[in-house]
Amino acid sequence: MNTGVQRSGTTPKGAITANTPIRGKFQQKKDLPGIMAAHNLSYVATCSAAYPLDLYDKVKKAVTLPGVKYIHIQIPCPPGWGFEPRFTVKMGKLAVETGLFELYEVEHSVVRLTGASQKIADKRSLVPVEEYFKAQNRFRLMDAAAIEEIQQEINRRWAGTFKTEEDLDEG
Repeated sequence: MNTGVQRSGTTPKGAITANTPIRGKFQQKKDLPGIMAAHNLSYVATCSAAYPLDLYDKVKKAVTLPGVKYIHIQIPCPPGWGFEPRFTVKMGKLAVETGLFELYEVEHSVVRLTGASQKIADKRSLVPVEEYFKAQNRFRLMDAAAIEEIQQEINRRWAGTFKTEEDLDEG
């Protein structure tokens, strides 16, 4: 959504951008899909360019539904994020595998994990977020305490918000 590597509301905490060059971004990123879902749109989904079939399925579904739809697509940016272009798909997958970016859809106020995120929830296995941060130059100023704080937030979110099909059947 940005060009020139500017800071935005959706920039992750700790990321270095063109207008936060010295210490990185202090604030948490805004949950735009959550904000849109709170407005009772007919369809809200998150996607990653690293998972093109999930993206395709969600766009295909969205065009069949009435009303306003919102699809949030995460697309890694090699020059802005500071990694080699050949790792673009890997970076997108790491964002999902660490739980930092979830693949889900919201229909009729029901949140459902999709694709790789559902598989992660079923197995209850997240890759440590440190792997994602260490692979990008934009997070080079983050210390171990900041990374651990974000890891704990991911762990809390996945433990409390994202349930497996088995959890839904039990509860």
